[in-house]
Amino acid sequence: MRKETQALIFVLFILMIVGILVGALMVMWNSQIKTHSYQKLSLKSYYLAQAGIEHAKVWAENNLSHSLPYTYTSSDWGGSEYYSFRVEAVPHRPNQRHIIASGWKEEGGKVIAQRNIELTVNISSLKKIRWSWRQK
Repeated sequence: MRKETQALIFVLFILMIVGILVGALMVMWNSQIKTHSYQKLSLKSYYLAQAGIEHAKVWAENNLSHSLPYTYTSSDWGGSEYYSFRVEAVPHRPNQRHIIASGWKEEGGKVIAQRNIELTVNISSLKKIRWSWRQK
């Protein structure tokens, strides 16, 4: 076998190895980009759910005699981003309200990211609402 043929085979072998490595790196980078994008959407959904919680706390504070349960869904915050909340009575605890809030992002009418938060508020004092929350 001539030296030129051996060199050509060697170069082709090296190019094949480099091509495989570059292809594998591109698949990994694409996966990382998608993961980062979904994390960002999830964080936005969490903040939207938090906005729903804050809106619900204000609503619960200002509507003490309103019939429960009460449900509200926001209009589009831009980019198909929404939040909703539901205020419910807590059995045997007339001064407390249970709030469930959701924040989500839609794309093409399909939910692509959603976060939910639940909490119970004490509305006996209008000056300060004590609350705790649980994330799902």
